[in-house]
Amino acid sequence: MKTTHLDRHPDTDRPWQLVLLQASPSKHIALKKIKDFETVITTARYSLSCGCHFDHPVYSPNPQDPTRHYTKEAQYHYNLHHLKNAVLWYNSSSDYLLQIIWFGFELHPPLHSPDDYQQTLNACRWGNIHNRLKNIPESRPLRDRYHSLQMDSAIRQIRELANSLKHRCLFELEESPSPRDPAFQIDTNDPTDYIWNSPLLASPVVKYLDLVQALITTHDLLIDFEDYLIDLLGFDQLPKVIEYGKTHLVPPF
Repeated sequence: MKTTHLDRHPDTDRPWQLVLLQASPSKHIALKKIKDFETVITTARYSLSCGCHFDHPVYSPNPQDPTRHYTKEAQYHYNLHHLKNAVLWYNSSSDYLLQIIWFGFELHPPLHSPDDYQQTLNACRWGNIHNRLKNIPESRPLRDRYHSLQMDSAIRQIRELANSLKHRCLFELEESPSPRDPAFQIDTNDPTDYIWNSPLLASPVVKYLDLVQALITTHDLLIDFEDYLIDLLGFDQLPKVIEYGKTHLVPPF
């Protein structure tokens, strides 16, 4: 990979910064995935930040009462919606890290057409990546670090909550005024019909501060791993495309 930095526009002599990157198509794709990752992290961070405010305007459900109610319980309820978004976005960002590895280290079959790219993207899973990396002795630190990332308790909690949101049921805050849904009771007169028992359909309940801390930890771990990949790929000398979401989070933020 070769880069050429131009500090002045060749025609107008106006100052600017342009990097001409001479690299394989896969390296270009990896750079695009880095940009996408950082954009997603920025969105996730924004959602997390919105979920940490306690000044949301909450109106009375009574149309005759136009006043705002800043009760703490109502604030938790509003924050919950933002934190759900943060959970989904942080969990999605992990997919982009896999794509950076997949394309950046050119572990995929050759690309000759848009169909090839789509098929290669669909095959971007850790199992396929691991099968290719395990035959490269120098890749052991990368494999170990990715395994440690995925096994971290905060990462696992956010992944489980995201899967719950997408596939099973919503989660609730312990401090939220949302009613504990007992599920819907059906009188079947059949004692073996356990499927309608509420514990099977109950939503997970998490503490607000525990969830916020897990999201902060997830944020920091993800950007640390991205920086590690950038160094491995030799992209550390390139200018950052977007940095708004890249800083570590230290409450309050």
